[in-house]
Amino acid sequence: MLVSKSLVDRSVPRFGFATQFALVVLAGFAMAAVSAYSNRSTPVLWIDVVHVAMPALASILVIGLVRSGLLPPLAIRAFAYLIFFSVAALTATGFMSVMNGLAVSSPNPFLYGYSFYSASLAYLVLMEGRSASFTRTFDIANPLMLATGPLAISVASMRHWSLRSRLDYFFPFLITGVFFFIVLGLGLAPALAINEQLNLVSGLLFGIVFELFIYVNFAGLSLIVYAVAGIIGMRVPLNFKQPFSAANILDFWKGWHLSLSSLLKELFYKPVRALWGTYAAVMVTYLASASWHGMTINFAIWGFLHGAIFVASIALLKRKHAFLAFIIFPPTVVIARMIFGTPSFDSLVTIVNHIPTLAEAKIAAQTVIDWPTETLIALALSVAIVVIEFAFRKTRFLIGRNYKFLRLRITQVVLMAAIVMFASGRIGDVIAAYGQR
Repeated sequence: MLVSKSLVDRSVPRFGFATQFALVVLAGFAMAAVSAYSNRSTPVLWIDVVHVAMPALASILVIGLVRSGLLPPLAIRAFAYLIFFSVAALTATGFMSVMNGLAVSSPNPFLYGYSFYSASLAYLVLMEGRSASFTRTFDIANPLMLATGPLAISVASMRHWSLRSRLDYFFPFLITGVFFFIVLGLGLAPALAINEQLNLVSGLLFGIVFELFIYVNFAGLSLIVYAVAGIIGMRVPLNFKQPFSAANILDFWKGWHLSLSSLLKELFYKPVRALWGTYAAVMVTYLASASWHGMTINFAIWGFLHGAIFVASIALLKRKHAFLAFIIFPPTVVIARMIFGTPSFDSLVTIVNHIPTLAEAKIAAQTVIDWPTETLIALALSVAIVVIEFAFRKTRFLIGRNYKFLRLRITQVVLMAAIVMFASGRIGDVIAAYGQR
């Protein structure tokens, strides 16, 4: 959740207001058309267009207020926190669903993309304050990133790159993202039903499969957005960087949802560390992240667990106990994901307290055996990617943590063949794990 460097580079060239407006309108209609096609409903097109317009108008109002000079610096900072925690307030009051990765759409359709939008806006208000440009309106309201991130913390023009250069560089990311999202994500989705068995063995199996599903779904969408934005001339953050090329939980979070990590670092980690030290800053940061995902007991436990293991790992690494930091890393990820994806606290208590009988364990094993062939193939491929990310993390094709091993030409041919074989006729089945709430 904490990254060592900010993703912001204010020295890069930017788009003008008119160009930003044109790109966002174009992207908005494209995304709305895809949504309308998937839902087989023309009215959905116009609803989605409204979804794009509302964040843009709200951003203009917020930027105008911050630029007006009516708010002193301390009030501007407080305003950033208010915007960030508005998500927690909306989930606590039932106006929005929690973000547990099970693609639950918001009860209020006009809050489409609010989680990512409000986080991006909070970052803008915090980092730029009165110097915020109105052109940032279209960074934040860009429908490419409203759906499932990354946060619009850094958007730059790539006009100095030719179209050919952009295609050469970004198209392999697009293929990799589609492979992750369509082939692996759709393949793994049926396996998530194992969480209905409500026992500890099935719960841990669910934690493993759900972690893989969230990775390929969320990272796949992020890679698609990164590639499409790059091809049309916008540099946005690379939100995932081979998170499993990690030997401990600290390294893991250097590759997972980096745009959110950058926001949390500026909003919580740095100021709390200055007051109370590193360990307190880590705990506050993870609990803040938990509140952003949803105001539930499960998310509070998830945040506390990740924060505690992060703190323990820092202490172990300081004492040169790297192996112990590695040992506690995989079970933390699996158990935390099980907690993250369990719908209610009562269900979580049932799972933890229910040590399955031999017969129930056999049922869980048989459930896995009976998964569709496509699901088993997707599971095997997902596990293989995780193993490759870890086992070969120091080799030249993986050390940069930018999916170079999947962007090799021979690999791209294999991925494209898999997309053709497995994705045919299934585009309407795609879901974003975080549900655009």
